[in-house]
Amino acid sequence: MSEEIRIVLETELAQLESRLGGYFAILLEASDVEPLPQGRKTRILCSVNGAPSFHCGIQPRGEGKGYIMISKDRKRALNLEWGQPLIAVIAPDPSPLGAPMPEVLEALLEQDDVFRREFETWTPGKKRSLIFGMERMKNPDKQVAFAYDFVERRATSQGRFG
Repeated sequence: MSEEIRIVLETELAQLESRLGGYFAILLEASDVEPLPQGRKTRILCSVNGAPSFHCGIQPRGEGKGYIMISKDRKRALNLEWGQPLIAVIAPDPSPLGAPMPEVLEALLEQDDVFRREFETWTPGKKRSLIFGMERMKNPDKQVAFAYDFVERRATSQGRFG
């Protein structure tokens, strides 16, 4: 975690109201978000109860407040229950995309100029979408196929291929 800004929160696992999706989350007050370099737009690393940190983002919930979404899988892995007290440590994510770059993607960007040029036109959020999609697959060949399909679908929808 980044040592420059490190925020320790003693809180509990909350469940958002249904209009916000009903997700499990760690709620952040405006005072928790304020020290972060880009406020709620900051990509962060979050550690819960001393577990290894995970990459995530702060979602807005109005009046400068935010929340960190906790998926069912992460909730299960961290052995969390609704209302359970927890200690969360958050810090700005130092990685350029706010997510770790898969080795397969690094290789594609080094070896394929067309792929790299297309990738470089995307927003950080779109790049993370590709990264997260690739991470769901364990087989490197399937990761490569997914990446090319992702790039082609995006470029075709914007009239650059096909």
